[in-house]
Amino acid sequence: MFDISEVGKTSMTRCSGVGSASPIPLGMSAAALAQSSQTASELLTALSQSCILSLYFGPSRKWHPTWPKPSTTDPVMAILKLPFKILLFAFLLFVLVAAAQLLFYAYLQSTSSLPQKSELIIVFPGEKERIDDALQLVDLGLGKHLAVINKTKKQLKNEIEKKNGSKKAILLTGKESRSTFEDVYQATQLMRKHDFRTVTLVTASYHMPRALLLFKAHLLGSGLDVELFYHSVKIDRQISISIFSGLFYNEVVKMWGSMMELAGNLVTNRLMYDSSWFDTISDLAHKYLLIYE
Repeated sequence: MFDISEVGKTSMTRCSGVGSASPIPLGMSAAALAQSSQTASELLTALSQSCILSLYFGPSRKWHPTWPKPSTTDPVMAILKLPFKILLFAFLLFVLVAAAQLLFYAYLQSTSSLPQKSELIIVFPGEKERIDDALQLVDLGLGKHLAVINKTKKQLKNEIEKKNGSKKAILLTGKESRSTFEDVYQATQLMRKHDFRTVTLVTASYHMPRALLLFKAHLLGSGLDVELFYHSVKIDRQISISIFSGLFYNEVVKMWGSMMELAGNLVTNRLMYDSSWFDTISDLAHKYLLIYE
C-alpha cells in the first residue's frame, strides 16, 4: 500500500518545481483523504489540473522537451530573405547558361563543320569578314545562291564589287532584321520561298552558338526539311581576349532575349519586336546590361 499524503507531497513538489510559484494547499489532512477513495480521486484530479495550469500559466513556466517550441523566425527577416533568394537563383541560372554556351562554343570550335556544298549560303550581319568568308565559299563551288541579312541585292552587289569578290553567286535580298532571331526567321522565309533544302550559315565564331541553336530550334517548328551546315568566321583571332570576353558575355545576355523571341513567335506567330513593350525591354537591356554595343 502507499501513503496518499506522499502522493500529494510529490505532486506539489513537481508542480512547484516546474511552474508554480508556491506549494498547492491540499486543504485537508491525510486521515480525511483516507476516508473515501472518491475523495482521493477528486483530489488527484484537482492536483493534476493544478499542475497543468501551473505549467502553462505559472510565473516560471518551462518548456518540456516533447512540446512543440514556438517559432523564433522574424517575419520581417523572412520577407527580406526572399529577394536575396531570387537574386541568388537568377545568378546561378545565369552562370549555368553561360557555362552551357561556353561548352557549346568549345564543341563548335573543335568539331567545325567541314565545307559542304549547299544551295544557299546565308550570312548573318556583322563584321565584314563574314561576307569575305562567304565569297570564298562561293569561289570554292560550295554554294550558288548568296544572301546577307539586312542587305538588298543591289547593296550586296556593290559591296562585292568594292572587294573585287566573286561574281559567281546568284544574289538574293536578305530582308531587314532587328535581332538574331529575326535573322533566323528571315533566312527561313527565304528558304521557304525558293524551296532550298540545304543551307550554310556563315557568322562569327562567338555568335555561332546562339545563332545555330536558334536556327535549329526554329527549323523544328517550321515544318521545313532542311539540312543545315555552318561556317564559323574566326573573328576572335583578330581581337583581344578582353574584347572577346565582352562579346561572349553579350551573347549570354542576348540568349535570354532570343529564347523569349522564339517562344513568343511559336505562341503568337508574330515577331516580338513588333510589340512596343518588348522593344522597350530590349532597349533597356542594351543600355544597362550589354557592353561593346
